[in-house]
Amino acid sequence: MKSISFLLIFLWFNANAQLKYFLEYNGAVSPMIINPPINDLVIDNSLSFGVKNNKTLYSLGLGRVDWYLGYFNNKYYTNPAIYNSHCSTFKISSFLEQQFFIIKSKLSLNVGIGAKVYFLNQMKDSLSTYNKGRFYGMLYTMRPSYLLEAKNNNLNQLNGTDLDEYAFITNIPFSIFTNFAIQYSFKKWALKLYSQPCLMKIKYKTVKSSIEGQSFAFRINIGLGINYPLNFKKKEKAE
Repeated sequence: MKSISFLLIFLWFNANAQLKYFLEYNGAVSPMIINPPINDLVIDNSLSFGVKNNKTLYSLGLGRVDWYLGYFNNKYYTNPAIYNSHCSTFKISSFLEQQFFIIKSKLSLNVGIGAKVYFLNQMKDSLSTYNKGRFYGMLYTMRPSYLLEAKNNNLNQLNGTDLDEYAFITNIPFSIFTNFAIQYSFKKWALKLYSQPCLMKIKYKTVKSSIEGQSFAFRINIGLGINYPLNFKKKEKAE
């Protein structure tokens, strides 16, 4: 279904003559998670090739996400053997965006929607989740190796919480996101500041009983994008 949707978009663009092409770099950090309070630093980089038709843009990109667990440790999380870790994953992203120009200015408001598919590491076994209120959607900073050690030692509780309320991340296959940006164009370049709420699908396995399940985690990326146009001139036919 996704492939058909992207094919229809591609055919729609090619059915129109006034097409413009561009390269765009986007770099973002994710300093916000709903619950528990943020202790991690997430850096999201990508390079995309895009097509623009009037005020509509479509892009396909390749990038990498680096997740520094426990980067913003507070006084309660001081043991690096338990909480400090790094993991990464590569991604392919697809993005559809609409521009709304501000009259008599070089500014525009951009609104878009897209999806990211993760591959290679996918942050597998590098993250864990914590069940709070029967919702497994919160990514947690505790290292999976520490949880496994607690399981091997036959512990029933960890930090005052039942061990089976923790879970290993087994796969993060994809995420969907919306994008809100303010863009300023000058000469050939365009610079934009954007906010990107992102909903990630998570597959997990509980630590103690090895029960498999899936849920979602919510993050907000704050980033900067740089857009550069590509000029493909059509060859003129010889008379």
